[in-house]
Amino acid sequence: MHLRKLKLSNVVTRYKYLKLFLDSCGYLLSDLTLDRVDFTRSEDHVALYTYFSEELDLKTCVLRELNFGGKGLLFGRLNQLLAGDDENRNVALSPQSEGELVLSGEQVDDVSSFLIDDMDYIDFRAAWPRVR
Repeated sequence: MHLRKLKLSNVVTRYKYLKLFLDSCGYLLSDLTLDRVDFTRSEDHVALYTYFSEELDLKTCVLRELNFGGKGLLFGRLNQLLAGDDENRNVALSPQSEGELVLSGEQVDDVSSFLIDDMDYIDFRAAWPRVR
C-alpha cells in the first residue's frame, strides 16, 4: 500500500504503533494530517518529530490538538515564527492557531525537518479536551 495523503482523527495511540502504521504506508506519503490524536506517553513527541525528519518527505503537514501523556501541544510561538515574527513580537494570530500547525513547502524549505529543528518553539498546556 502506498498512500500519498493520510488524515488520522480522534485516535489514541503510542508513538511506536503510529510509526508501524506509517511505515506500512510506503515511502510516497507526502501529505499528513494528525487531528486530535492522543499519544499515551508524554515523551513521544520528540520521537515523532525525529521520525518526521528522518523517515518522511512531507510536502504538507497539519497537526491539530495533539496530546502527549495528558499535555496538549501549543503551536502559538511556532506560528509566530512562521508569520515572520523573529523578535517574538505579538503577531495577530487566530485563536485556533495555538492548537494547530499547518506546514507546507511554500512556507518552509523542509516540512519534515521543521519540527525537530524548531522544537524549542513548541509549548505544552493542559490536555486538549475530548468528547468521546
